[in-house]
Amino acid sequence: NWRPDAASWPGGGVWEYLGRLVEEVVPWLTQAYALSPRACDRILGGSSFGGIATLCAAMRYPQVWGASLVESPSLWIDKGNFLATTITQH
Repeated sequence: NWRPDAASWPGGGVWEYLGRLVEEVVPWLTQAYALSPRACDRILGGSSFGGIATLCAAMRYPQVWGASLVESPSLWIDKGNFLATTITQH
C-alpha cells in the first residue's frame, strides 16, 4: 500500500478489491446474465484511481481480461514509486 491508511479510504485496498472482483463478482455476473466466460470477451476500464485499479487488474489477473482501458491513472501516487513497485512485483 502507498499509505498505511489507504484501505480505509473509499477505493483503497485495491488488491483486496480486485480479488473479490475476480473471485466473486465476475463469476456471478457471468452466471446471472449468461455472459461469455472467455477473457477475450471482457474489458475493464477506469480513470484516476480506477485507472490504477485497472492497471493492477491487468497485471495481476491477465487471464481474466481480454483488454484494459487505463485512462489518466494517478501514477504520481507514492511519489511515483507505485508503478515501479507494482511492475517489479508482477
